[in-house]
Amino acid sequence: MNQNKNIFKSIITVLGLLIFLVINIVAGQRVLTIFTKAESNSPLDVKVPEVSANQAVITYGTQNEVQGVIEYGTNPASLTQIAPETSSSVDHKVTLNLLSPNTTYYFTIKIGEKSYDNAGLPYSFITSGESAANPQTTIPTNIPIKPASSFPTLEPTVIITPAKLQSCQISDFQKHYGAMKGTSNYDANFDLILDGIINVADYMECLNKNK
Repeated sequence: MNQNKNIFKSIITVLGLLIFLVINIVAGQRVLTIFTKAESNSPLDVKVPEVSANQAVITYGTQNEVQGVIEYGTNPASLTQIAPETSSSVDHKVTLNLLSPNTTYYFTIKIGEKSYDNAGLPYSFITSGESAANPQTTIPTNIPIKPASSFPTLEPTVIITPAKLQSCQISDFQKHYGAMKGTSNYDANFDLILDGIINVADYMECLNKNK
């Protein structure tokens, strides 16, 4: 009777060990599967192939098709800006816009709930300096020349000195009395004192010159 009990205990012990081993094997396979899946989602060959003053392009690859998010900023301890991908892929390309010139930016790649960095530190790049555009002065090579026919023809003004006046007729002066230089009735021949207006003083000057 005691022998049977011992055999039964041995069987129970063996079954317990087998169950324990099966549970451990299944659990280990699950852990391995999760670990392998996580590794296949890890970003590979992370690069920043294009950097300008206000823009940068980040590329990386993954073994599985995933949709990642770039978390970035100017403070490596606080990456507050994000640039999500629009679709899942194994070849990833993300463009960061509205960056500041001459600035160091840091970033990590978030896939699922895990953020990936560069061996414990964020990836980084530096934007280029903003080149000021040099203003160019355009010098016209073909300057239009106005045809000579479009210019008014100016008749030469002949100024008659008092000596050339045949006589100092007051009636001739009266025709221009009050006429100022630049008006239609002004005649320089009768502005003998050259004050820009024709009046009786010019007539008196004519009389004095012809005495």
